[in-house]
Amino acid sequence: MNFREYKVWQKEYLEKNPKVFRADCLNPFKSMDYLLKEIEFSSKKRDKHELYALWSEVNSIEISKENLVFSKGIRDSLGILFEMFKEKNIYIPHDIYPRYFDLAKNNKLKSFTTYPKMDWELLENLEDSVVLLTIPFTPLGRLMDEDDIVKIENLISKNNHVIIDSVYDYDLKNNFKKLEVLLKTERIFWLHSLSKTYLSPEVLGINYVPKAYKVYFKHSKNNGLNEECNFRRPYDILTQKSNFSALQSGEFQKGFDFLAENTGLDVYEREIAYFAVVNKPFEELLKYNILGVPASVFGSEREDFTVVTGLYYLSGLSE
Repeated sequence: MNFREYKVWQKEYLEKNPKVFRADCLNPFKSMDYLLKEIEFSSKKRDKHELYALWSEVNSIEISKENLVFSKGIRDSLGILFEMFKEKNIYIPHDIYPRYFDLAKNNKLKSFTTYPKMDWELLENLEDSVVLLTIPFTPLGRLMDEDDIVKIENLISKNNHVIIDSVYDYDLKNNFKKLEVLLKTERIFWLHSLSKTYLSPEVLGINYVPKAYKVYFKHSKNNGLNEECNFRRPYDILTQKSNFSALQSGEFQKGFDFLAENTGLDVYEREIAYFAVVNKPFEELLKYNILGVPASVFGSEREDFTVVTGLYYLSGLSE
């Protein structure tokens, strides 16, 4: 089942099985909105530069003006890059986010697997291509280690460009520092947005772009950022709860603890973010009254893994 097929099936299944254990929630905006109850949202207008300055201060990340570009979010940023690299082969993980393929439908696409382990062997001999990675590695929730850095350095040494989608990075300060050695090569595009980390979708994408390519973002028709975007919302969140990303990570852990206690599933190999992958087929979990998400929803062909989250019960656990 792809995502759309799964949503239709899911609705019908839940109507017939309302007491199933829900390990299937993929909507942090709805499941975690209780974290915003104490936020006082103002009507004072903010612009993207004010918001970036505050984000930079809170996360201790400074991107030079020569490399900093804004967008409306990750999808906008990817749309610009895919158009820019339309003559090159682009390698995209086929088991993470099917939307990537919609965005890059006019590109020369290749794909590689990321779980149960990253297929670095397929990538290590590439030359003059573009590779898209999610870091942290999704949906495994695995952080980048020294071996990953060596592998990426090898890609760069062969005239490849690497695009890093970091939308699920809830520990930006430490993980950005790991990437600094790679960013200096001017072959890395680092994409982030306030969508997940500050529950503010389609507001602001913050990107580190090699100097030579910055002009493409400035003139691209794919960049939907404008001053009508609601910069006030994330600004107020950052001002009143500067630890909001870490706060969410703590809530994810509560959700996974609850999931493990009630299902017996091992969900502790993950390191960050709200996804986990368990070594059980989707249909087998249903036999134990546990509803997860088939790996096929993420584009994977594996039937022996299921993606689960602890989001669904978080609101109740907070009361």
